[in-house]
Amino acid sequence: MPGRRAFAHPHASSETGKSRVETESAAARSILLGNVRRVRSMKDELTTILDAMRAAQAELADYLVSADRNAELTIARLVGILDRREVVRAMRLLRALERPGGVPQRTLAQAS
Repeated sequence: MPGRRAFAHPHASSETGKSRVETESAAARSILLGNVRRVRSMKDELTTILDAMRAAQAELADYLVSADRNAELTIARLVGILDRREVVRAMRLLRALERPGGVPQRTLAQAS
């Protein structure tokens, strides 16, 4: 028809042998899979950190109710809990996922 534009079919092959739609959907799948992995990883990291926090709180509670308080031993136990390889790794991974507008950890530490 005169005056009508001819549009390429979305599944028509391009010069590279892939259609634009196929390429875009492959890119979308890749991004989606990356996001799913990131969310799964974030859940694992959060679980690791929460487990460490529960254990550290239990150590502090034991110290507070103990008749024979040993601060050095309690600190050593807390370090043993919070400085474990998987806990440190989880914290680093979660910090890497923080938004750029987030408050830096040093700022938070100075405010407390």
